[in-house]
Amino acid sequence: MQKTIPEAMFASLKTVFEEAAYVVLEEAKEESVEVWDGAPLVISLSFTGAPSGELWLATSAQYTRELAASILGLDEEDPSSAEKGPATLMELLNMIVGGLLVDLFGSSEEYRMGLPKALQVTQEEYSVRCSQAKVWLHTTDYFGARVDLLLFSKEQDGRVDHCKGESCDQGSGC
Repeated sequence: MQKTIPEAMFASLKTVFEEAAYVVLEEAKEESVEVWDGAPLVISLSFTGAPSGELWLATSAQYTRELAASILGLDEEDPSSAEKGPATLMELLNMIVGGLLVDLFGSSEEYRMGLPKALQVTQEEYSVRCSQAKVWLHTTDYFGARVDLLLFSKEQDGRVDHCKGESCDQGSGC
């Protein structure tokens, strides 16, 4: 049985974080999702082909520093952990999207991935974009740190299809 898009997104996110960062993620219960102190750090990566869209990976600046330190073998207090945090998230998102596209569409399907980029968004802007995502996954690690993965799909004419719950249930089975 083929996975739904949310199932495939979670599987790719979970696998990459476990194998690259040694972090176990689980789907968060809505009431346990932490609110970030300040704006989240958001990394975006677009892809085109039979499936076209954009994925966002978001977490707190503090957790980004912890991930970079863990992956690169640095001390969390080392200033280079904070400096290398966004690049670390970019690489993680690259791996997530690559695995996700192959998982959903197979290796014979032709698609192109863009370059990941850091986005400057306020907490309010992020909340608005979350409500527009086709799929929005909330995950947490063992200690409750929040990691979100959002999918925005593009229709043939290039407009973003925000789904709005009409053809899918936010986060269930688009």
